Amino acid sequence: MANKYLESGEYEKALSFFLKAISLNSENSVLYHNAGVCLMLMNEYERAGSLFEKALEKKIHLSETRFYHIQCLYEAGFYEKVINAELPFDNSQKIESLVLQTRAAIKNGDRITAKDILKKIKMMGYNSQELEFLENMIG
Repeated sequence: MANKYLESGEYEKALSFFLKAISLNSENSVLYHNAGVCLMLMNEYERAGSLFEKALEKKIHLSETRFYHIQCLYEAGFYEKVINAELPFDNSQKIESLVLQTRAAIKNGDRITAKDILKKIKMMGYNSQELEFLENMIG
């Protein structure tokens, strides 16, 4: 039922079902992930980030959980946590996460870390106007 509500955009109803399911089966990492997705789609990034973190603690093996976790941490302003977060397995999500880590380092005023992360991105063969913009911001 929760997944149907999630798919139809009824995020609060879906969240309610996922939270109830967590209360009945607190070891199921996918439930935390799905509840986090609901909150992320409701722009409640700090709460969503906490649920993605819980899913990761419970050893979920979804690349997108790591990606969403980093996105939520960034949107909630937890830049140091973004920089230190585990990266997704999926290459495109990994690159997007590295870009967010670069932005977080810039926001923290850590130009050295930002430069190091940009080097990693380029070593992966990725280049874009956004990377050039970030390089210019770093100096």
